[in-house]
Amino acid sequence: MKIGIITFHNASNYGAVLQAFALQEVVKEIKKGTGSTVEIIHYDNPFLTKGLDQIRFSASVHGVYNAVQDILAYVPRKKKRKRFERFFRRYYQLSVPMRKEEILQSACYDVAISGSDQIWNPLLNQGLDEAYFLQSDQIKKRISYASSVGAYRFESPIYNQKLKQYLTKYDKITVRENAKGMENLLGFEIEEMCDPTLLLSKKEWKQKIPVHKAKHKYLLVYALSDFSHVFSVARQIAKAKGLEIHSAGDVPFPYQGRKNHNDAGPGEFIGLFLNASYIVTNSFHGTAFAVNFRKQFVSVVHKKSPERAQSFLKKVGLESRLVGSCWELGGGKMDIRNSQFQQASRKLHKQKEAAWGFLRDCLELKEE
Repeated sequence: MKIGIITFHNASNYGAVLQAFALQEVVKEIKKGTGSTVEIIHYDNPFLTKGLDQIRFSASVHGVYNAVQDILAYVPRKKKRKRFERFFRRYYQLSVPMRKEEILQSACYDVAISGSDQIWNPLLNQGLDEAYFLQSDQIKKRISYASSVGAYRFESPIYNQKLKQYLTKYDKITVRENAKGMENLLGFEIEEMCDPTLLLSKKEWKQKIPVHKAKHKYLLVYALSDFSHVFSVARQIAKAKGLEIHSAGDVPFPYQGRKNHNDAGPGEFIGLFLNASYIVTNSFHGTAFAVNFRKQFVSVVHKKSPERAQSFLKKVGLESRLVGSCWELGGGKMDIRNSQFQQASRKLHKQKEAAWGFLRDCLELKEE
């Protein structure tokens, strides 16, 4: 059996890269010993891959801002880029490079999987990209695993019509969040599945991506935007806990008293989360890793797209960890009780079992 996965895999984004890797590993484990091949469809989406450019530039205010930041961080960005590329070579099983036209016309798989991540979000991907909907007639079975439309609210009749058209060929459709919106569009029940990064346990992440132990305890900040606000929450917790502040990812300006790991690749990113004593983040994937690794954490509300972290935390009974400001951390709310962790672990385990079961059922296509 030949199995292909199409998702956001070659972006300069930790969550995108690690969810692609996790889904690949789960499918490989399910088909282990069957002689099946599993590969990530190597689609070069310019909208995503430009994030790996040494200096990002576009003719806009935001583009000029990115270019200035990249020039100022030239050395760590170069190191980060090399680490991402090394991760791709070491950990991905990739198809030959494919253009959109090739995916639409000649992609040939017994089972093809779209997802996870926001591959169906027209607000993020400069419209709906047909490549992420597996339209080739040479694909025998199509399934969606936890694909996401992100913050899209089904307000555009044009995009809605395209979504319905593209998804008519699918055998099974599951989403990561916002199932109700998709149900209203398609007219049948849609199941929600957890992000692929959650399908691997803490122990499995350690086994698959070996990391070095940290020499000192620290609080890790992983923010995608609204940096001043996130760091204000982090400083309050770090002061109370007596922890150093470390940060992962691109932080656009320095914050006093913290160490920035802005040259980290996906492997180093996993290490930072595994070694952290406390995590403060406004990222969905940052929140997911904190819960999966059973770390003390708070998830700061992401102003533009709070629904992803909010939906996930509600499913595991930790919605109280979503905060809007440092003022919400009083009254014993700074730490998660052991009973809360146990409850979250039980709920997450049920989600994992359902997801593994779904994928096993979908991959039971009989060989010719």
